[in-house]
Amino acid sequence: MSARDHSAGLEIVERVDESLHGGARVTLYIRSRSEPITVTRVNRGQFSVRIYTDNAACLDLAYSAVESARYSMPPNIDLLNA
Repeated sequence: MSARDHSAGLEIVERVDESLHGGARVTLYIRSRSEPITVTRVNRGQFSVRIYTDNAACLDLAYSAVESARYSMPPNIDLLNA
């Protein structure tokens, strides 16, 4: 993988981290896997990231292995007017 892949993966992981803190549900696509991963938490390092999934698995990946992500926000619930 190239430095460009590393930079792109790092940027995706930064957005994933921000989105998780904002309450979004995040699905991550990894280059070596055919199925997406639902992410619950990330721990970023200088050259790699540790990803915690919804089924309690933990994956250590290089940033260049991260291909893309999909985000979904839960609907807003207005408890005052319900």
